[in-house]
Amino acid sequence: MLGNGGPVDHVGEVFMLRPEVERATMAADDLAAAGEGFFRRRQALDFDSNRLMWADRAVSRITSAFAGAGLAPPVDPGLLAFMKRAGCCFSARHLEHSFFLHDFAAIHMPDGIAKAIFLHSTLGTRTNRFPMLYHHLPGLRQHLSHFEMRQVMAFQSVQRLLHGSPLMKELIAGIRHGRQLASVSFVQSPNNTREALRSDDFWAALNLQALHAMDFIPHECWSQAGTLAHTEPRTQLFLLLVDLLDAAGELLHNLSCPHRRTEAFGGCQLSSTSTVAAMDSVFDQDTVRYAQESGTSLSFQLMWQ
Repeated sequence: MLGNGGPVDHVGEVFMLRPEVERATMAADDLAAAGEGFFRRRQALDFDSNRLMWADRAVSRITSAFAGAGLAPPVDPGLLAFMKRAGCCFSARHLEHSFFLHDFAAIHMPDGIAKAIFLHSTLGTRTNRFPMLYHHLPGLRQHLSHFEMRQVMAFQSVQRLLHGSPLMKELIAGIRHGRQLASVSFVQSPNNTREALRSDDFWAALNLQALHAMDFIPHECWSQAGTLAHTEPRTQLFLLLVDLLDAAGELLHNLSCPHRRTEAFGGCQLSSTSTVAAMDSVFDQDTVRYAQESGTSLSFQLMWQ
């Protein structure tokens, strides 16, 4: 992704070695040493626990593209030191995810996006995990611009609205009819204050959501309609966001998606993935439950010009 500036469908170039397959190929002594519980634990993990075997041609092409992309500037050392002092609690896997998003944004997207996406879950996740306590906010502000702080503060709330409310449907309906967004108001969690973002800040927030979703796209078959990888909710969210942002003229970086088969309607371009079925697949009842448990409202208001 980083070398190409967007996701690539590696169909025919990658083989997923699942834990149960790996188990079958291990020597009997290795199995006895590892113990049966090892494989049960691995099978309980999500798809990230699988090992990927890549075709030589893909390795050569990806390595070349990565080298050509150049090096991203490092994450601000002062920010990292602050996060350590504040006791920010992240898993190693999540940190890998955040560093990748930072590097992608630093190379391919406008200033301000990299630091904001690196901190995307610092103030909470839609599953009610809060890696940094809110009393550290004044210290965090010292390391961010006003734009970056607004994006970090809004990320969790916007993510919840995308998965647990009709926000996407109303946005697409408005853009289809050629309307211009003025602002969006919503309840910001977990402090439950009503906040408003101007249209430029909100479109930037949706770009961050698209970038975040991109890192969860399966490695192959995701661009092929009808496949499980294509219908996976996070794939659908990514495709819908890219379509919406492109149609609104607000896509900050051309993610060069091979799925694009656009159809004109309402004076703009939205692809055939922008259907009621696709939007329904993104809806997640667990997101609604987590919001209820935290006492966070999923209400919002779109203001159109």
